[in-house]
Amino acid sequence: RAGTHPPQGHQPRPQRPRDGGDCQKKFTFELVDDELQFRQHVLAAKASQRRQLIVVATFVDKLANLAGLARTAEVFGICGLLLANLKVVSSALFQDIAVTADKWVPMA
Repeated sequence: RAGTHPPQGHQPRPQRPRDGGDCQKKFTFELVDDELQFRQHVLAAKASQRRQLIVVATFVDKLANLAGLARTAEVFGICGLLLANLKVVSSALFQDIAVTADKWVPMA
């Protein structure tokens, strides 16, 4: 070997991790703030596009049906969903079916 230097004009390639690449991101509060601002923007846009319909579901007692109604209400962009008991929204079964509908549809 003539030497340890690469030939002139040749740029060494950066070393890549052997685990498949760069997939780690740094968590910063600016990212959280940006996400919150984006969510507020989306909520404001959705509020202006809501259909003038309020679903009254006070006689629906099955949790799975209430969660399905909440999800459907989110998809159709209705103004609100009236439930007999708002505490059902925090149950695990409701959250599993409705996903995040309670964050997008006003419920009372």
